[in-house]
Amino acid sequence: MERKNRRMSDETKRKISQALMGVKNPRYGKPVTDQTREKISKAMKDYWSKIPQY
Repeated sequence: MERKNRRMSDETKRKISQALMGVKNPRYGKPVTDQTREKISKAMKDYWSKIPQY
């Protein structure tokens, strides 16, 4: 499934932010190694490079 639109309203962004804050965040309290940071960075760069710019 290809993502067509990545624009969200400020209200939607705020709701998502509140929903994942603190202990509700799946990564809360877990250490992030340099290797993990690099892996996440590469994955996100690949993901965003494949989405057409509007």
